[in-house]
Amino acid sequence: MKKVFSLLFFILTFQLFSGSDKLIIMEWNVQNLFDDKDDPAKKDLILTTVEYVKKLEGVATIIRDIDPHIVCLCEVENIEVLKSLANKAGFNFYYLKEGNDPRGIDVAILSHIEMKYISHKKQPTPYPGDLNYRFSRDCIEANFQWNNQSFVLLLTHLRSHLGDPKKSLEKRNAQVKGILDIINSLYKQTVPNLILCGDFNSPRFSEPMRILEKSGLKILNYQYPQEKLFSTIYKNEKVDLDYFLFNQEILKLIRIKRYYVYQQNQVSQFSDHYPLILEITMN
Repeated sequence: MKKVFSLLFFILTFQLFSGSDKLIIMEWNVQNLFDDKDDPAKKDLILTTVEYVKKLEGVATIIRDIDPHIVCLCEVENIEVLKSLANKAGFNFYYLKEGNDPRGIDVAILSHIEMKYISHKKQPTPYPGDLNYRFSRDCIEANFQWNNQSFVLLLTHLRSHLGDPKKSLEKRNAQVKGILDIINSLYKQTVPNLILCGDFNSPRFSEPMRILEKSGLKILNYQYPQEKLFSTIYKNEKVDLDYFLFNQEILKLIRIKRYYVYQQNQVSQFSDHYPLILEITMN
């Protein structure tokens, strides 16, 4: 009986999602969502059990309040943390592959529909200082169907500003070029309906964003005032380091219904970033 109920719930969830006239995607850097266990292989932050439970509950509550179909997360420690968050936030499907970050912070996805995932953690992103350089974490590729159309979602979290400013910028530039290599490989197979999002650790009109814009991608943030769309406060300035980008093909297919930052006071208790919310409908 339990298996039958689970199957019926899956079918109902799939039908509700695939036939929905609105798709809500949430992107959020949840800032150090670590557990209360030490991982000797990583330079991980170890929370107390009380801190971990409070953070997990708080993040899950905010996700439930927004009620998205897909959640793209940055800075999740591991698959067990993500599984616990999925259970608390009410998601059946979730994905995380351990990336390249020495602290163990990874990109991850929660979803109300099953997706086909591909990891690009081994994608070369060379720069002059390191020809073997890779993404700082992973760059997740998630393929899914919505309203009888195929979509490709890429989630990234670029190199931070820690360390030498010149070198960290070189690394971010290399990583966005790596993302463009992934996109180019997609075009060799078919013309994708592409959504790219994540924490780019790059202010508006910075060099990494210019590289992406020059490639033909549309940076959705640029259509809105930064004062209303900032996702974090960096060096006492309101900036948007988190972005959604589209290729030209998807813009022929969808319409932006709403694009905003969830700037409720309780968010700052759990992260230094605000969630970025995209709502789209079909044309």
